[in-house]
Amino acid sequence: MTPDTGAPGDGIGRREFLAATGTVGTVAAAGCTALSEPDVQEVDAGSGRQQLGSDLPTMDPPEVVDLDEQGNQVTLKAEAAAHEAHPLENMGAPIRLPQVWAWQADDGPASVPGPIFRVTEGSTVEVTLENTMSMPYTIHFHGAQTAWKDDGVPTTTGITVDPGASHTYEIPANTPGTHIYHCHYQTPWHVEMGMYGILRVDPEGYEPADKE
Repeated sequence: MTPDTGAPGDGIGRREFLAATGTVGTVAAAGCTALSEPDVQEVDAGSGRQQLGSDLPTMDPPEVVDLDEQGNQVTLKAEAAAHEAHPLENMGAPIRLPQVWAWQADDGPASVPGPIFRVTEGSTVEVTLENTMSMPYTIHFHGAQTAWKDDGVPTTTGITVDPGASHTYEIPANTPGTHIYHCHYQTPWHVEMGMYGILRVDPEGYEPADKE
């Protein structure tokens, strides 16, 4: 494993990555924990949940996906994986999470946090959510002024992506900055399991720094 983890730009150190994986999802999604479920019976992972002691693939560091380079279209799905949260042998490590739900973009690596989407202001991104898991979920993007049907909050949109189904969200990149995206069905549970990631919107005319 290399010291850099593939965060936005040219790299981020292991320490910063570990800090992000432990705090980003909880803090940034704090405002999304209320009214996150539609008025339906709670759905358990069921037979699709693997036993904690079973062998799962180890997730990779998050990759940077340049959406401008692939026509502003991406397919997102989740898979069960093990997370080496702290693979070193200090500070009580190694620490291994036996199961997380990691986002995967197209055929890229699954990771927690999920893939880092990078796009230029003014674009509209089509995110197709393919549900390959055994429970419903949705996706909600912060920092994007979306139409109601693309907001990803099932209590207001009435749209939930059931197992085996897919749904395409149109996400306008209209607010430059670094934002979070996450599952918005049974939000606290899904975010704690790893279903969150970063959307980076570069302003028009942005000139990358030597190192970010």
